[in-house]
Amino acid sequence: TFNGLMSCHWRPSLQLLELMGHQELSPTVVSYNTAMALCVDGAWQMALELFECGAIFHGADQIGYSTAIKACEAGNLWQGVINLLELMSQQ
Repeated sequence: TFNGLMSCHWRPSLQLLELMGHQELSPTVVSYNTAMALCVDGAWQMALELFECGAIFHGADQIGYSTAIKACEAGNLWQGVINLLELMSQQ
């Protein structure tokens, strides 16, 4: 499956997300969460963009929120951490 192939590096995982769209396959929450987790250390901004996309199309789950919080920590975006925690408490 595509999700299994995504567990290598953040760049190929983003390419697979794009390929899924071209193949008319909808990325799932797991797809977005996997790509986000790979982006946290090397491309934390992309992890946050993926969180937004995943949340818009599929809703955000606890793993997505946790990964987005880690991305905010990587970017020293402490207000972002607070905002995400507030959003989590509202769900």
